[in-house]
Amino acid sequence: MERVLVTLAERNPLVMSVETLGTRSGPFVINADEAFIATLTDEELEAAIAHELGHVWIYTHHPYQQSERSANDVALRVISRAALEPVYAKVWKRTGIKGNLAEYIGDGPDGQ
Repeated sequence: MERVLVTLAERNPLVMSVETLGTRSGPFVINADEAFIATLTDEELEAAIAHELGHVWIYTHHPYQQSERSANDVALRVISRAALEPVYAKVWKRTGIKGNLAEYIGDGPDGQ
């Protein structure tokens, strides 16, 4: 089991991010933009945290290739695509950067 800390920041340009404080085995810190978190529903918050925990899982499992899609593949084991989609819409609105849901989540209802 990995140690994961969560911090709220006045501003995080990435909106939410995770980093390791040590080696690939952590501890890890999820840093969340406080104002962004306030815009999320409970379901969206669970999806955002599941995504960040997906990055933690990747850090601790070979081959360690970090990507939005890989983190979402892990997150979709415990949350639905429908919960994750509005999180991306809110991230893109907040950052002014638009992405491609099919690239990040997949085309199907379960992310495939």
